[in-house]
Amino acid sequence: MSSSFLSGLRDRYRSLGRRDRVALGIGGVVLGAFLLFQLVFQPLHASRERLEASIRTQEAELAELKRIVAEHDRLTEQRSGGGVAEGDFNLFSLLETLAAGGGLMDRVDYMRPGSADLDAARKEDWVEIKLAGVTLRELTELLYRIRSSGRGVYIKRLSARKSGDTLDIVLQPAVARMK
Repeated sequence: MSSSFLSGLRDRYRSLGRRDRVALGIGGVVLGAFLLFQLVFQPLHASRERLEASIRTQEAELAELKRIVAEHDRLTEQRSGGGVAEGDFNLFSLLETLAAGGGLMDRVDYMRPGSADLDAARKEDWVEIKLAGVTLRELTELLYRIRSSGRGVYIKRLSARKSGDTLDIVLQPAVARMK
């Protein structure tokens, strides 16, 4: 703004009477409070309400997911007889046998075993397998043999990368065991 405009406003303000200046000041404060409310507090309040609603929704979804996981764990334990005992079988050798039976041993880059505790009573064993140059049919047959082995083995992780007409696969079959 130009200084002549501001000095004109200042002169007009000084020419007002005391009552008009007070009324103009009160009006300015009310206008400022209104703008502050409309431009700052109301958007913040609406944003907070949206976040709280989102949190409530996500908490409900988490509770539902926990219920589904508990149901899945219960059904998996029922199907596998309460978990696989430690001495029953070796997941690594089972997967080696299944890969050899499907003619995939020559395409196995590596097999890395691992384990983690699920809770106080159970632990999870897995074997990460990398296969190179596998067709979709061979992968499907291997997954079917793993799943139908009757040992409670499930696929924890699967990633595939297309390489020409074949796939490079990183597969992580796992089994829950009783400690």
